Amino acid sequence: MNRVISYGEIDGRWLPYMLLLITGVSIALMLPMAKIAVAKGIDPLAYAFWQATGAGLILSVFNLIHGSAGAKLHKRYFMMSGLTAIAIPNAVAFSIAVELGAAITSVYYALPSLVTYGLALLLKLERIQRLRVAGLVISVAGCAWVLLGNQSVAMTSSSINTMLLGLLIPVALGVGNIYRTRAWPKGATPNQLAPGMLMGGAFGIFMYLMLQNRLEVLLFAHTEILLILIVQSLITAQSYLWFFKLQKLATPVFISQLGFIIIPAGALAGVLFLGEQIGVDFILGVSVLFLGMWLANHTK
Repeated sequence: MNRVISYGEIDGRWLPYMLLLITGVSIALMLPMAKIAVAKGIDPLAYAFWQATGAGLILSVFNLIHGSAGAKLHKRYFMMSGLTAIAIPNAVAFSIAVELGAAITSVYYALPSLVTYGLALLLKLERIQRLRVAGLVISVAGCAWVLLGNQSVAMTSSSINTMLLGLLIPVALGVGNIYRTRAWPKGATPNQLAPGMLMGGAFGIFMYLMLQNRLEVLLFAHTEILLILIVQSLITAQSYLWFFKLQKLATPVFISQLGFIIIPAGALAGVLFLGEQIGVDFILGVSVLFLGMWLANHTK
């Protein structure tokens, strides 16, 4: 069940890996941009809302121009996909990135592999493979090394709670990886589903803010935030378009390994754009993580 479905003999073999790399790097770029915007005063939930809304509108217009619109309104699929892939993980990531930094926050994106694999085993979408299990466990150990060995964040009760809050990211993404594959609407294309998922995520955030009587946080007056959101929406639009193409090609467990691309890309983005520091523990932890990734994929 872990075999990647390909379009062709040679291209199909490498296409999923190329999509994994492109999507992972694109998602990683969201973290430093979100940290900058939140530092300038926008609420993390508002940032996640406008990011998803802007990207959803861009893809919708793209579909209209290229004649690929016309998907049925798969309300349940859009809402569930939006909540698990957009609303929950992005809102949490943008919130904790302010305290933990983009580099450390990116580490949480490696953990969905364990959640996804566990759910895939329960649903009999995958079979137990010792090498894959060992690889995923080693990868998680690498993540733990990065988090516990991090010297840039003081270990206070607040930072520990923030780190625990971050666990919502892999749980939501892991559930979403399984759901999107199992519930993929018959006949729908990635181009049609990507904007629906993004708008579903935005709607979920909007409803949450409305129930909390916090809709005013969606307003902002900072021009720099608007510019960041425009760039962020463009990056997000193409990220999730590639994301859905990858979803159609590969298994949920393969997709869950996006985190192994997001971590180094997020760390590099944090260093280049935010001046964050990464120490020996980060480098060693990520090295262990990649060893686990190689083992998890070195299966027949």
